[in-house]
Amino acid sequence: FIERSRDQAVYAQALLEGYTALQANLIARRITAETMQRHGGVRRAIAPRLDERQPTDGMPDLQRAAERIVRAIRDREIIGVAVDHDVDGVSSASLIWTALVKHFRVPPPRVVVFTTHRLIEGYGLSDAFCNRLLSSPIVPTVLITADQGTSDEPRIARLKTHGIDVICSDHHGVPMDGPPPSAYATVNPMRADSAFDSSVCGCYVAWVLMEAVGQALVAEGLLTADAAKIDDLVDYVAFATQADAVDLANSRNNRAVAIAGIQRMNHYARPCWQAFALVSAPVEENRLPVNSQTLGFTWGPQVNARGRLDEAMAGVQCLVAETGESALEFARMLDAANHERKGIERQLNEQAMAIAATHVAARRVGLVVYLPDGNPGVHGIVASRVVEAFGRPTVCLSPKRGEPGMLTGSARSIDGLNLRECFAEVDRVAPGALISWGGHAAAAGLRMNESALAEFTEAFDRAVRARVEITALGPKAWHDGPIPRLGMDDLAQIEALDPFG
Repeated sequence: FIERSRDQAVYAQALLEGYTALQANLIARRITAETMQRHGGVRRAIAPRLDERQPTDGMPDLQRAAERIVRAIRDREIIGVAVDHDVDGVSSASLIWTALVKHFRVPPPRVVVFTTHRLIEGYGLSDAFCNRLLSSPIVPTVLITADQGTSDEPRIARLKTHGIDVICSDHHGVPMDGPPPSAYATVNPMRADSAFDSSVCGCYVAWVLMEAVGQALVAEGLLTADAAKIDDLVDYVAFATQADAVDLANSRNNRAVAIAGIQRMNHYARPCWQAFALVSAPVEENRLPVNSQTLGFTWGPQVNARGRLDEAMAGVQCLVAETGESALEFARMLDAANHERKGIERQLNEQAMAIAATHVAARRVGLVVYLPDGNPGVHGIVASRVVEAFGRPTVCLSPKRGEPGMLTGSARSIDGLNLRECFAEVDRVAPGALISWGGHAAAAGLRMNESALAEFTEAFDRAVRARVEITALGPKAWHDGPIPRLGMDDLAQIEALDPFG
């Protein structure tokens, strides 16, 4: 058990700004004086208004991407949207479709949404996904990705040869050699030339892109200023921000959208939020207000579950549903998938824990858990559980459906260890062991040949050992120091600090 340190300067300033001693204590253990000063005070750091978020002029390729989308709208081209299969991707698809169709008046038949299929196609713009895209009845001339694409240069180059301009809208790490050169534009705050907040989720990037499109349409006289405003889509961004577990402590952008989006959700302005609430708590009087935990631990897992077990389009259909009846139908479908996911997860967790325990006993530092009868849809969850139990970075792998001899997996890290660096090192010392990989410092996905499993296991362990101190390993639980008592008033003070993350 580790007590979080308390920044006395933050604590003192929080008290000056009217926070209670309990609230000031919690705040001062989560943000630093540097964060407080950068944002201009405690309140502006943890409870910013939507109009206090960062200007978007530091986002690379934003105007180039917007101009190409405006040209597609003006010339009546088919616009494709390709997104990841989790909440971030599903929310991004819903936001882009709503912005284009409802705000920018693009006829619905000219906007085609694709969610990549985790089990059949794997991660990102895979070859299998490109095959589906190119063989679809309506092939777009412009493809906007969201929450994926930055690491998919070979497939982007392939689509380019078919006359498709790919606009990458993403928040994942950028390869060492830079953004994909075949992309028409790459809007990603992780780029080396970006001056924008790199902690935002993929849906936030998609929102920024659609804002730029709206402004460009107004500049060309194709849209009124009122129609170009898409602040009302902030609930989609809040959902993705909470469910994707991005940094809330240090990012004013993330806190601003989370606060504004949750407030909007509590008015049930969209049928999907009412539907989720009814499915989660059928007895209306027992339904609590929507908060960050609702999104992170109830609604988020329901949407994620569908993408873990099947295609994720049901999540998009729920989020964009225009009637309560339609939204409820899809919400029930998502909830059923979540119950199925929980059963699969329980079984695989038991197996993974046993395998991980043998690796720990053998003094492994980086754990590779191979589940021959596993389900790729729950790799990330299972890897997270192993990390929580053993405090070691973990890769969870199982056979890829429909591709004999191929493995697919997800990895989760520990504090202070960058998984992308580890995978890059594996790629360097064991070339060919990894077929593809990508993700964040804390979470990543990969594909590899089954024949390379032993080589990968050794290389990953060595890469981790070179980057962490042995004393840093082991399960950890953080706490905020002694609290004399916790009454109802104290709980209300804590709740007033929501959103958490």
